[in-house]
Amino acid sequence: LTRPGEKGLSRSTARVLAQRDRVTVLGDGVNLRWIDGQNLAPDELARRGSWGDELRNRRTLLLGGGCVGSIAVEMLARGGVRSLCVLDAHRLEAVNLVRHTLSLEDVGLEKAERLAMRLSRLSPLVHATAAIGEFPVALAQLGEGDMKALDLILDCTASDDVLREIRAINWAEGALLASLAISAGAKRLYCYVSRAAIFDNEEFWKELGQWGSRDEEDRAGVSEIREGRGCYDSV
Repeated sequence: LTRPGEKGLSRSTARVLAQRDRVTVLGDGVNLRWIDGQNLAPDELARRGSWGDELRNRRTLLLGGGCVGSIAVEMLARGGVRSLCVLDAHRLEAVNLVRHTLSLEDVGLEKAERLAMRLSRLSPLVHATAAIGEFPVALAQLGEGDMKALDLILDCTASDDVLREIRAINWAEGALLASLAISAGAKRLYCYVSRAAIFDNEEFWKELGQWGSRDEEDRAGVSEIREGRGCYDSV
């Protein structure tokens, strides 16, 4: 339909074309073609299940967009978490595809950027952004206001260095830290939750340490040097 004032048309031309549309497109004898629509209201999108309000309203920062991180953040988005930022320093490799939410079209591209795009396509309510680089340096890409607004930090890096750096950051009051990791052979999922401002490395390792001996038993006789590219490779 032509709209009066449409860019590129004079007023007189637009009026003539609008009058034509009223006769040829919207006239009494014209059959309208109806199309199916979808209800994208928040309550309707959550009818089949969603996280509670306390989780859905948290502004979330994902550290590490690998296997665990990509799956965890997608479940958050599908459950109604609207504000998400993905921080990662690496590009997707073909060997990652066996256990990652990204696909062939993303190989060679930044994990953080591609995951943010994927999350934004899951729901019209999701606002996902990317910070590309190592933690904590890449936090500078968020801006001071966004940093202060974060109230859920999801660590999926399995990195001791990241855990040490987390304690040094001045997080917002009340922000939660959740650290997720899987054991050798993915036999166990480890989850540690704490207030970010009082996260204690020693307490973390005390809680996790009791499972260390079991992990060592699982790895007994298994070489951590593996053929080909990927985690734990020799290249």
